[in-house]
Amino acid sequence: MQHQTTLTQQALIAGATLGILASILLLRAGEPLLISATPYEHIAGALGPTPTMYQHLLGIIISLSSPLIASISLPLILGAISAVLFANLLGNLGLPNRKQLIGVGILILSPAFINTSIISDSQGLLLALQLAAANLLLTNTLQSRAIASITSAIIGTFGATHLIAIFGFAIMRYHDDPKTLLRYILPTLLLTAALITIVQPTTIPPHLTNPISDLGGEGITIFAAALAIIGIINLLSHQPAMASALIISTPLSLLWADTLIYAALITSGAAAHGITIILSTRWQLQTLKQYTLLIIACGIIFGTFSYAMRLSHAEPDHQMMSALAALRIHADENSIVVTEHADTPYVTSITGLRAITDPSLLEASTIASATETLRAHNITHIYLSSRSSNRGIREPLQDTSAFISIYNDGSYAIWTRTQ
Repeated sequence: MQHQTTLTQQALIAGATLGILASILLLRAGEPLLISATPYEHIAGALGPTPTMYQHLLGIIISLSSPLIASISLPLILGAISAVLFANLLGNLGLPNRKQLIGVGILILSPAFINTSIISDSQGLLLALQLAAANLLLTNTLQSRAIASITSAIIGTFGATHLIAIFGFAIMRYHDDPKTLLRYILPTLLLTAALITIVQPTTIPPHLTNPISDLGGEGITIFAAALAIIGIINLLSHQPAMASALIISTPLSLLWADTLIYAALITSGAAAHGITIILSTRWQLQTLKQYTLLIIACGIIFGTFSYAMRLSHAEPDHQMMSALAALRIHADENSIVVTEHADTPYVTSITGLRAITDPSLLEASTIASATETLRAHNITHIYLSSRSSNRGIREPLQDTSAFISIYNDGSYAIWTRTQ
């Protein structure tokens, strides 16, 4: 039995999502509002010759406002849409309104969702598309399945992993109706192949990550995971197929940074079931029950706040932006900058300059040993930050006339070639 959210509930969910996300952004007061190098890369892509689908959307909003407003507003809007779609999905799966609201609340507070909905990146669009496709697959009409195939084909341009994810949901939905499943999968594959030849595919590089935010990661909190385990264990007794699917998919989604948001979706839904079990269970000591619920709520909120504070101190900060501004002033479009790997995306996306990372140069103990590399790459500038433990070329640069220091604030240093 489906339990649809009302328009009032959807408006409240969207409003609460925007309010929480905006509050987290306000923690960066005094620092640049765009977090990480990714938003700057997408701005450059949106203004470039071959934008991706997300960058097309970003470009439209940029044309109506500014790069900063577009990069802040688009992920927030997509986050609010995703929260409403997730509530609808839980309703379509048969969860009553109370579980829907609890599940959405846990999702909104999950670090993976916050990361996706604050940092301007294609992951926000991908999440909204995945949830839209899942809702369509649960609507038993030919038209909805056709739109689901189109939506899933767009998802396929984000990478095979994400197409497999929606196919997995479809298999769970139509496992007892293989003909309908094939009528969805085959057209989706054909449309995906066609779209890849037409649009610029979106590349989301997969890499292993720490999934637990309480341990320094950016996925889910320990308390949400504990509630999800309770919910899944309970499902084993009366919905074993659903529980088995969750047991298989959750660990897989926790392995990779680009699939952490799926883990957040799964754990949020399962955690909503887990917390309602606690609420509905009769305890001999009601005080103990109340304290348990208070500890769970505080644990989830603390995990969210802890991650929000990490975002508030994330790069780039004003010191970095000042150093990059100095680099841009002293360089031209033909300049080539050598820097450390971690700084390369900031140099390329924010200044628009070409940057390379060459360990042999950065680790050189004398300027003579670096001369050949400097000439080979026609390096004009060196940009280094203090976070590197490797002193490398810093010391020999103090004793050469080939490069002169043009900027040094104790955290960032820039040299330019004199000959």
